Formats: sequence, structure tokens, C-alpha cells
Amino acid sequence: MTDGFILDNNVIEYPTDFSVEEFDIEYSDRVASGKKVTDVIATKRKFYLDYAYPTIEEITIFATIRAKRDFVDFTFVYLGKAETVSVWMHHVSYTGLHQIPESWTDLRITLEEQ
Repeated sequence: MTDGFILDNNVIEYPTDFSVEEFDIEYSDRVASGKKVTDVIATKRKFYLDYAYPTIEEITIFATIRAKRDFVDFTFVYLGKAETVSVWMHHVSYTGLHQIPESWTDLRITLEEQ
């Protein structure tokens, strides 16, 4: 593994904060008695990458991947081992500090497992 994560064949710096949220994909319905039944179809993950002061180059990499509107590979270390999953770049947000020179803060990338 390199000194960072790999997203769509781009080595990206380790974020200031990295968190993982597991969620279930469920199918729920009511039976004749009115009782609700739920089947868990799959358990998936969302990955949150937070950068306190991202560079223009980092924002450009993420914007380019987001513009593809396609699933990409994401390689990261999770529970002590390298893992690669296919993800969708679900959300990108950041705040502008200055226009000249251009600088940004609080970049958050949300990736959702396929």
C-alpha cells in the first residue's frame, strides 16, 4: 500500500479524518395481520473523507472523479488490512476562504459502496 488511499487510480493523501458508516439495504412490507416484516438485502458502507485545508490539486482530483458519474475503485486500510471496493462519489462539499489567492477549507468527500 502507498502513503495514502487510492481512488480511481489516483493516490490521494490520508484525510484529516476518515470514518466508516455501515447501513442496511432493506425491504419492508406488512403481512395480512398488519405486522411489519423486514428483510435485510445487504449491508453496505459509506466512507467519509475530511480534509481541513485541501489543496487545489486535491479538489481538482475529486471534482474530476465526481464529474465522471460512474463507480470507481477505492483502496484503503480497514481493520488492519488493505481493501478495495467499488464506490460512487455521493457528495462533495467545501468552503471557500479566499478567492485570491484561492484557498479552501473543510472538504468532505462521501463515498458509497456499490
